[in-house]
Amino acid sequence: MEFKQGKSSFTVPDEPTVRQILRYDSVIESKAELELYERLWAGCCVIAQNWKSDKVELSADALDQKLSADALEIIKWASLAAFSYVLQIKKVPKN
Repeated sequence: MEFKQGKSSFTVPDEPTVRQILRYDSVIESKAELELYERLWAGCCVIAQNWKSDKVELSADALDQKLSADALEIIKWASLAAFSYVLQIKKVPKN
């Protein structure tokens, strides 16, 4: 699955493994001392593939860059997109 906003894009596995989802969950849950978007960004860094952006790198260090409104929006967008993706994967189908 591909996510795209402007010149930024990334993919996530169409059929993730249990390990990939557990890694995502572990990163988010193990960083309880961090704020919400910091944790979601860390999770995005774990699950995102084929990252392309001229505004921000896919790394935890991106949060320590000098403030750029464009980078901030890309980080928030990608973090929420990855979170929504994982939520959808975990949904149990209703009978």
